This record gives sequence, C-alpha cells and structure tokens, in this order.
Amino acid sequence: MSWATLGTLALPFHLQRTGVQARQDLARHSHELTTGQVASPARHLRGDIGALHSIENRLVRIDGFQNALKQTVTAFDLAQESLNKVARAGDDLAKKLVLTAQSVAGPAARTVAAQAARSALEETISALSLNVAGRSIFSGVHSDRVPLASAETLLAELGAAVDGQTTADAVMNALSDFFDDPEGGFATIIYRGGAPAVGGALDDGRPGPALPTADDPALRRQMMSMAMVVLLDNGALTLDPGQEGILQQRAMTGLLENGPALAALQARVGDVQAELDERQIRLSIERDRLEVARSDMISVDPYKAAMALEQSRVQLESIYAVTARIARLSLTEYLR
Repeated sequence: MSWATLGTLALPFHLQRTGVQARQDLARHSHELTTGQVASPARHLRGDIGALHSIENRLVRIDGFQNALKQTVTAFDLAQESLNKVARAGDDLAKKLVLTAQSVAGPAARTVAAQAARSALEETISALSLNVAGRSIFSGVHSDRVPLASAETLLAELGAAVDGQTTADAVMNALSDFFDDPEGGFATIIYRGGAPAVGGALDDGRPGPALPTADDPALRRQMMSMAMVVLLDNGALTLDPGQEGILQQRAMTGLLENGPALAALQARVGDVQAELDERQIRLSIERDRLEVARSDMISVDPYKAAMALEQSRVQLESIYAVTARIARLSLTEYLR
C-alpha cells in the first residue's frame, strides 16, 4: 500500500486539512484579484503596518472634513443666493422710488410706492428666513429659530415707534433708534436669532467660518429704508406733503447708499466661498495622494493574482479527485 504513506486512517484527515487550506487560498486569491489589494495587509507588510495605519486614519479624517465642508459650502451658497435676492429687491425698489420722485406726487403714487416697498420688505424677510434641514441660515447660534419676525409684526412695532412724530427728521431718528440701538425694538423684538455661529472644524482643527446673521447692519438699514416707505401709506404717520416727500427721498437715498455695504457683505461671503473651494481642492488632492500611497503598499499584481488563483483552483480539483478516488477503494478493488 505505497499510496498511503501517512497510514490508511490518517490520509483522509490529511486530505481534508489540505482541502480546507486550498479553499481558503482560493477565496483569498479570488478576493485579491477582485479588489486589487492583498487580503492580509499585515502579513503582506510583514507586520510593519504603522505607515498604513497612519494613511488610513488620515483618510478617515479627510472623509469627515469633506462631509463637514460640503455642508458648510451648501450653507454659504444658499446664504449668497439669499443676499442676492435682498440686493435685487432693494435695487428694484430704489428704481421705482426714483421714478416716483420724478412723477407728480400724490396719493396714488405714494400708494404704488408703498405697495412696492411692502413687497420688497416681505421678500427680504422671507429670503433671510431661509431654513435648510431644520437649520436657519441667518440665525447665528440660535439656528433652531426663525431669525426675523414677520413683516406685519415689524411694521406694527415701527408704527408704535413713530407714533406722534410730525417731521421727517423726527421719524428718521425714531427709526434709527429702533433699528440701531442694541436695546431697541429690532434687537429685542424683531431679531430672534443669536450671535454669529463659528462653524465646526473643517481640517486640521481650523474652525469653519461664521455665516452672516439677519442682524447685520447692512441688512438692518435695508429693511429700515423699505419699511419707511410703507409707513407713509399705512396710516402710521401724519405728515404734511412736504415732509412726506422728504421722508420718501431719504428712503430712496438710504437704499442707494446702503448698496455698497450690502455688496461688501456679499463680497465677504464670496471670499469665504472661494476659501472653501480651495480647501475642497486641497483635501481632494491630499486624498488622492494618500490613496495612491496606500495602493502602492497593499496592491497586488493582477497577473500574479490570476496565476495564483488558477494554481489554487487546480490544486483544489486535484485534492477532490484524489479524495473521490480513495473513497471508491475497497478490498475487492485492491485485490484485482
């Protein structure tokens, strides 16, 4: 019985153990050929996996930074769109007020201007009340709240603030106190957000930039000029025609003069957008380099992997054939 050098009883166990190893090799080579990476990096690197772990840890951190960065980019893009709407609303209203000033003054012209101003004010408050995924963009640290009260609430509070004023200067002073005083009506009643919120860490511990809030001075002056025109026609003011003309002129001038401040706010947001784009590019480049370095460390040669897979397959088939042959052996077959 020269075919059974391990002994008749030991041979089946040897074949079983060899078959298990062959199946494991077949699965490993199949995995390596499919993924292009070694199945066991530690064995492939002979236990020296410190550099590999450093690369993989950094890749995980980059994934987190990129996710946070995408959210921040989205927030600033939407904020910029809202500021564009606010700027357009102010520009359109200023043009209408210029045309109104050039026409013959009268109740009809005043009503048309007031309607346009109310529409612009509502559009501005709506744009600044943008909510994304339960987060109010312009509410600062209190992002769970709508940043501004409604246009009706604002106009009602302003009506009370200017009640009894009989000159354009007095009305302007009352409105300035309401909008600019830190303890005034706008800060305590109309603005419901908080201080600017610093964003989370974007990369290497650097904090994310803060979004603007609806309490920004340029936005407050914009809303004040718009509301001023509405007050001329909603019964809150009792001014003589001359004073009404002065107040409407100042509202128009206020919108025009506030344009550069609003543009500066948009530019600051644009600067942040450019910085975020630069960070995205930098992280993407770093990620690509790290993935190349990791691939160099644990990648497999496709040709060698295919050859190893074929060898494992042939070995396994041979083991199956020998096992089947032995299973059919009997004393009668042996004595023949």
